[in-house]
Amino acid sequence: MKQLVFSIATAFLLLLNACGGPSKSSAVPESLRTFVQNANGQQAADTLVTLLRENADAAPELATMLAMVFEGKMQDTIAALSVYQAVAQAFPDSKFGKTASEHIPKGTPALDERIEALQSKMFDPVKMMADPTVVASYLNSSTARVLLLTKDAKSAAMLNKAAENAYYTQQYQRSLYLYEWLEAAYPDDDKAAQALFMRAFIYDNDLKQYDLAKPMYELFLQKYPKDDFADDAQVLLKNLGKSPEEMIQELE
Repeated sequence: MKQLVFSIATAFLLLLNACGGPSKSSAVPESLRTFVQNANGQQAADTLVTLLRENADAAPELATMLAMVFEGKMQDTIAALSVYQAVAQAFPDSKFGKTASEHIPKGTPALDERIEALQSKMFDPVKMMADPTVVASYLNSSTARVLLLTKDAKSAAMLNKAAENAYYTQQYQRSLYLYEWLEAAYPDDDKAAQALFMRAFIYDNDLKQYDLAKPMYELFLQKYPKDDFADDAQVLLKNLGKSPEEMIQELE
C-alpha cells in the first residue's frame, strides 16, 4: 500500500513540476484535485504528505487540501486545525495563510502547545491502552507541523518523537516512514543515526523482514561505527533471523 501511495505521489510530483512555478494561479493540477476527491481519506492524506515533502512551491495549497482531507474525509478536526495553524505560521502574508487564519478560533493555544497536549493524552489510564483517535490526531498534527515548518529548530526532535510514538503504538509502517524522513531531511541531527538503526530494528524485530533489515544494519555500521548503538547492531546482525533456541545453542 505504501509503495502504491509513493508511486501515485511520484506521478503527481511530475505533474506539479510540469505546471511551473508560483506565478501560476494554482500550482496544483486538476488531476490531483480529482484524485484527492475520489480517494479514501488515508490514501489522499498519505499522497499529499509525500507531495508536500518534495514541493515547496505548492506547499500552502497542498497543505490546505490536506486540512480539508483531515476534516472532511477523516473527521480529524484537531489535525485540520493544526494544519491551518502551521500554514498561517509558515505563510502569514499569502492568501492561503490569511484563509487559514480564518479557520483558527480566537483563543486557540499555540500549535506546539496543542501537540504537546495531544501527546500527553495519548494513553488512556482507564482502558490501560493508547487512545487511537488521540494518537491519530497527534501524529497527523506533528506531521503537518514538520512539513510546513521544516527549518524550525524543533522540527527534527518533533519528527523523532512522532516516529517513536508511532512505533510504541505498533504503527510500524508509519514509524518507518517517519524515521526515513528524519534521516533524509536532517542528516546532521544527532537523532539521524538512531533513525537508521530503528528502521533496521523494525524490519528485524517487528516485521521479520530480514532481507530488508540486513543491509540497513550494515549501512548503519558503515556510517556510524562509533555510535552507541553500534555494538547492538553488530549483535543483531550476527543473530539476524535466529530463534532464541538457536542463539542459546550457539552460546553453549
